[in-house]
Amino acid sequence: MRPRNDARLVPAAVGVYGVTATVSRGVVDPGWWVVIGLGGVLLLVGARRASPGAAFAALAIAVASGVTVIHLDSRLSGGVGEALVSGEEVVFVGVALNDPRPIEPGPFTRTEARWCLTVRIEALEGEGAGSTRATITVVGGEPWSQVRSGDRVWVGARLDSAGPGRSAAIAWDPALLETVPVAGINGVVGDLREGLRDAASGLPDEIRALTIGMTIGDTSGMTEAQAMEMRIAGLTHLTAVSGAQFAMLAVAIGAGARALRWNRRVRVVVLVLATIGFVSLVHPEPSVLRAAWMGGVLALALWWGRPGQALPALSTAVIGLLLADPLLSLSYGFALSVVATAGIVLWSPTVAALLARAIPVPLARALSIPIAAQIFCTPILVLFCSGIGSYSVLANLIALPFAALVTAFGITAVLVSPLWEPAGVACAWVAGEAARPVAWAAHTAATLPGGWLPWPSGLAGALLATGVSVSLVAATSTRRIVGWARLAGLVTILTIVAASPPVRAVLGEVGQRAPDDWAVAVCDVGQGDMILIRAGPASAVVVDVGPEGGEALACLTRHQVSMVPLLVLTHPHADHDGGLEWVLRQVPVGEAWVSAPGEVADECRILREAGVNVEVPTSGTSVRVGEAQIFVWHDGDSAARKDSEVNESSLVVFATTREIGLLSLGDLEQRGQASLARTLGQISVDVLKVAHHGSSRQDSGLMSSVTFALAVISVGEDNAYGHPASSTLEALEGKGAPVFRTDSCGDIDVSWRGDVVVSARCP
Repeated sequence: MRPRNDARLVPAAVGVYGVTATVSRGVVDPGWWVVIGLGGVLLLVGARRASPGAAFAALAIAVASGVTVIHLDSRLSGGVGEALVSGEEVVFVGVALNDPRPIEPGPFTRTEARWCLTVRIEALEGEGAGSTRATITVVGGEPWSQVRSGDRVWVGARLDSAGPGRSAAIAWDPALLETVPVAGINGVVGDLREGLRDAASGLPDEIRALTIGMTIGDTSGMTEAQAMEMRIAGLTHLTAVSGAQFAMLAVAIGAGARALRWNRRVRVVVLVLATIGFVSLVHPEPSVLRAAWMGGVLALALWWGRPGQALPALSTAVIGLLLADPLLSLSYGFALSVVATAGIVLWSPTVAALLARAIPVPLARALSIPIAAQIFCTPILVLFCSGIGSYSVLANLIALPFAALVTAFGITAVLVSPLWEPAGVACAWVAGEAARPVAWAAHTAATLPGGWLPWPSGLAGALLATGVSVSLVAATSTRRIVGWARLAGLVTILTIVAASPPVRAVLGEVGQRAPDDWAVAVCDVGQGDMILIRAGPASAVVVDVGPEGGEALACLTRHQVSMVPLLVLTHPHADHDGGLEWVLRQVPVGEAWVSAPGEVADECRILREAGVNVEVPTSGTSVRVGEAQIFVWHDGDSAARKDSEVNESSLVVFATTREIGLLSLGDLEQRGQASLARTLGQISVDVLKVAHHGSSRQDSGLMSSVTFALAVISVGEDNAYGHPASSTLEALEGKGAPVFRTDSCGDIDVSWRGDVVVSARCP
């Protein structure tokens, strides 16, 4: 009979998680948590039948609150806080905490490579500065691509606020003044990682990147398309290096211990040393830390000859890690690692037992693990990815056996390459061959029809996913539960299964439903732009596709758009073209217009590889697409190719459809707006899509020359840029027309019913 999970530490783990997350985000005053925790301790100690678990949870809450406050204060010490307030350039010395990875941040164009890494500042130079242990995020150009984890760097930069998170600040394009290569144990680790890269250099690009990612967690070589396929297929945990790889390591050591007849304590010592070495090799990312701490707790249980239980080990790891670094509570990677492990521990045995009634027991057990992890992780995943990979469970079932081979031979290549290079190359080749089925599983799961099902995003989508997950767990529980709870769970499941297709039906009922007569739709895609201009019953001209993720697909689904005869990408910034590959995989696109800088950006390559004809329109270009007439009123500054200037290259589009006139300004800045105002003179439109998410950079001349029935600002909730600016809102409201924002209104649908009619969630 399977032993029950010991849940006595669960309240403390949940309490510590809640305290550190709310205090770190500034949601709750930490003093309240201290009072609640200490008050709870006193009440429980005074009670006759006080639960030790409850008393420990109350004490942990109080301690976690104080530790979080101390941690938040220390991250701005040594002059970091003053540098953030002043905005002046500072010089600091720090240590790189990870290898740089290529990124496509919203503020930057794809025409120039950018690299991101985390740096721990050790000291700021200058008057009033001193030593600190603040962690910051660095986003820089090509020189930063050569920095390696552990390198000591001297940097000149202006520090900007990074918002809530593990980084105290962010440095954009800092000057890399000097680099001192890493030495000591970190230097050895760096050489081992570089040895794997050299050993795998003969593999095909895609397979090499996947092999290195699955072995040491370095995903810098993976293309955008490959990374997206791994996300859709639910296989990113393989390149994040977390519990699966640690489990493989433990199994391998256990098998060796039995073969060599090691006693219990020798086995523990070897396991701990191997874990420390593995963490050093793959770098201590949040999911790695969770797996390592949990493994350490289980190793201690083995040392003392006690039966190891996964749930107490998980709870202990959560409590210990969050007390050591409270800001881990804000990491999506850490949260996903914790809930996935909880799902496997708590629910996978039940799933396996149910599946074993219809399929062989080994297959049932293998399927139960990805099913449990997927169901528990979905409420978090939909917070930042508006959809669900339909075939993720099957992809994991195919990939996991080969992942074990990739890890085994990849680690062997790491260890033997410095000793005998040909053996390292051979092991890397075997690991690469084992990675091929993983790549195939990811590609197939991402490209099969229905591989990506839209789901409501944000808090509403997370709550819906939580309800579905809880209902599934309740309906399949083998323990005695309240009858109505089981019934509610079954009804929920049957409702979802009966829908056709299921998630789209849920989306239509729970999410925002577009009116049948919409003419223009400004989509809620977060901090980005996407506009639909109706061209036919199931087709639309699309202006921009928002940031990376499924938000663009979800908007097309809500508006029942199944064909895009013309796609206009105003300029090559990731908050306007990041969703391109997601759209191309699901919806046919006839032709695309891009700005001049976009012609040399990745977006153009992606479009042409998909067989889409690409044109660079000029001012005055016009075309009729079904019911819609599209005009290019401003083709932007073709010389604006630097990151800080690409906004000025934005295509300005005027469109008419179903009696509605729309003017979309893209991200045009003041110089371009002033030029446009001189060209156009006085104009009148129904809908004005405000430039650059309502930033403060608005030209008063253009504002005064345009008359509009309503203004729309496409903006993400609680964005880090302060959009929209209060000055812009005041100027728009001064025109006497209503202002609608996607962060508070969701999709903004405009129709003509004898007058302009707006459908949105806001009042």
